[in-house]
Amino acid sequence: MGLENVFGTPEKVEPEKNLQVIVSDKSVQDKTLVELLAYFEQSIHLNAPSEEKFYTYRFDSQRFKIKPELISAVNENWDTKKFNWPAKAYFGIFLSALIQTSYNQGFNDFEFSIINADYFGAFLQTQQNKPIRIKAETIHGYWVLERANYCIAEIQNYQGDGFGLFMKNCKIYSPKQQVLDKIKVQVSHGVNNSFNFIK
Repeated sequence: MGLENVFGTPEKVEPEKNLQVIVSDKSVQDKTLVELLAYFEQSIHLNAPSEEKFYTYRFDSQRFKIKPELISAVNENWDTKKFNWPAKAYFGIFLSALIQTSYNQGFNDFEFSIINADYFGAFLQTQQNKPIRIKAETIHGYWVLERANYCIAEIQNYQGDGFGLFMKNCKIYSPKQQVLDKIKVQVSHGVNNSFNFIK
């Protein structure tokens, strides 16, 4: 199953030979994980990170399901030190596009350990009666959840700036009050958002 089948693009990219794959369902998802990372690598020099860039990532939903654990594996297997900005921003938008696709397929509850990407969660559009749920131990990045709508996010640690620009109808949770305070101060032009301390 080549990239032309998975992603609807004629581009053919050879995956990295030394890629460490850690997906549990190896019979189905190992090759998909390698192809997702290869697809991202061949796309990082296309455009500046923006809403238009987000929508250039298209995934063929008829070919396979993008489960939350697959997205977590994509994040864990991408070497964020491999490229400097803007690749870091592209990767955040890439993860967001994967999350949006997975959500549209009926999945939810996306969990991550360490996110080292700008624009993570940006442009996510979900339904009021079914908000998207994201949990992250640590996020290092700028413009997290920019323009996101109806999102519930639990974040333990956060380092960055520009969080939640134009974010709407989102609920942010953290067991650390200083994290909530930092995020709340950064949110600009937000509407109907809440910031909640959890024990």
